[in-house]
Amino acid sequence: MNTESNPSFTSEPNASLQTGVDHWSALLQNSESELAKAQAEIDAIAYDLYGIEGDDRAAIEAMMQSADAEADDADADGQDENLTSADPAKLTSELLDYCVGVAFGRWDICYATGEKAAPPEPDPFEALPLCAPGMLQNAEGLPAKANEVDAGYPIRISWEGILVDDSTHEEDLYKRVLEALTLMWGEQVGSIEQEACDFLGVRSLRDYFAEKKVGGRYFKEHLSRFSKSRRKAPLYWPISTESGTYTLWLYYPRLSTNTLYSAVTQFIEPKQTEVQETFAKLNAKQTRTKSEDKELEHAHLLVAELATLRESLLEIAQFWKPDLNDGVQITAAPLWKHFRLKPWQKTLKDTWGKLDNGDFDWAHLAHSIWPKRVIQKCIDDRSLAIAHGHDEALWAKTTDAKGKSKWQTRQNAEAIAEELISQQTV
Repeated sequence: MNTESNPSFTSEPNASLQTGVDHWSALLQNSESELAKAQAEIDAIAYDLYGIEGDDRAAIEAMMQSADAEADDADADGQDENLTSADPAKLTSELLDYCVGVAFGRWDICYATGEKAAPPEPDPFEALPLCAPGMLQNAEGLPAKANEVDAGYPIRISWEGILVDDSTHEEDLYKRVLEALTLMWGEQVGSIEQEACDFLGVRSLRDYFAEKKVGGRYFKEHLSRFSKSRRKAPLYWPISTESGTYTLWLYYPRLSTNTLYSAVTQFIEPKQTEVQETFAKLNAKQTRTKSEDKELEHAHLLVAELATLRESLLEIAQFWKPDLNDGVQITAAPLWKHFRLKPWQKTLKDTWGKLDNGDFDWAHLAHSIWPKRVIQKCIDDRSLAIAHGHDEALWAKTTDAKGKSKWQTRQNAEAIAEELISQQTV
């Protein structure tokens, strides 16, 4: 069970996090008990149907118990999540992840506050819904857009899809998370925040979200939560300066060709002005305290790092046309150097190298960055042409003397390809 889409693991309104953890543990234990009961009934039916009795049944049950014990040992080594008691730190992490999603407009907080009743359990044979339960949806059941949310919705949504780790900015990640927690717990929010810090083992939630040089704990846990096998697909991306002291958080489903330009004009450039003014003011002082010297050193570093980040993002923005169909890793690959978590940075750097090498020329991003190379390949590979919408332009269906149909490139495919390339590079 995962609380990230619905964090209401509290057993009563305004309960403490510990009460919620205890309630969730009880739910897990009850689920385990119900599952064991159902499995026993299925086993009994199967034994009756096949006429298995006595020693044969005992031998099969002994073998199954042995297999279950081995599976439990493997799960323990792999830190499997299917535990019968709740992990307070894990549940708290999921709650904070939910709050970030609320700020971005991913989740509908009205379910968590009780304003809306929880969606009913779907029938096992029903078609899958278009959106996960608890998502902020429009009347058609699709992810809601800005003009599809009621004016009275209880929390402001960052529709641009950008938050920032900056206490002076209205889109500060920590403050937006606190707004969501306040809606859920009201005047109790102070004690809830402290309880969350205790469970997570951090001094403050701002420290928990901070990226710093090697990548912060929040993103590490978010990445783990949205990874399965070799597929890694985090939704919230921390794009940081080299030291990690300034971080922008991008919401993957809302990326567009304007995202990096918005990040620069609405966040980085105003921050540059603020930091430069602070630096000039402190630098002009004849005498400074130790605290002011430290602030001056920090401002000097940040001025340089912000300039580097701005220049890099503007360079990437010239060719970056995110397409969600490419997947997270390919879409994020051009930004690899701005992630601080080393394993994720390495994954993206390797992906970028493969993109550059032509290994992923099926991707829309490859087509937008290297149109000449990709479109030329479409002449020889019809599946690639189909992926990029060039199949009708470059390929034609022909019939041989025996009346058998087959696909061939058009006689003037090279000329058509040149025209397509020129259109992409304008």
